[in-house]
Amino acid sequence: MLRGIVDRLERSARVHKRDDALLAKLGYKSEFRRDFSLWETICFSFSIMAVCASVSSSFSFPLVTALSLAELTSAMPTSAGLYYFSAKLAPPGYGPLVSWITGWANITGQISLICSIEFVCAQLITTGIQVGSDGRINLGPGPTFGILIALLVSHAIR
Repeated sequence: MLRGIVDRLERSARVHKRDDALLAKLGYKSEFRRDFSLWETICFSFSIMAVCASVSSSFSFPLVTALSLAELTSAMPTSAGLYYFSAKLAPPGYGPLVSWITGWANITGQISLICSIEFVCAQLITTGIQVGSDGRINLGPGPTFGILIALLVSHAIR
């Protein structure tokens, strides 16, 4: 394992030298810093993902709605509180329709959430295999889908 790490570092150094030579040939000087610490890499990753901006912009309205419904449900507990209070908060005459839409949106969201989590897990597994084999094994969409189905089935029977 240590030998593999040393080999990768040596290959990386050769690539850096080739890059520097190519830039010099084009009349440029290499100025990009290539030795980021773990902390700098994590901070850079979070800044690219824009966690604070995306969470605050995409979850503010649903969060307020969810907190309002949670407060109503805790004050007057009923079974199926989500559907009941959606119907009660709807304009007169639209209660059943809003309750029905809320129910289907809820189940659709839960199914989509489970599938998306399992798909990301399948992609992580295939990427881990590819990285672990230094790119010799490259699984395409078919095996990734097979891993997704296996994960869904294994978690369904658990």
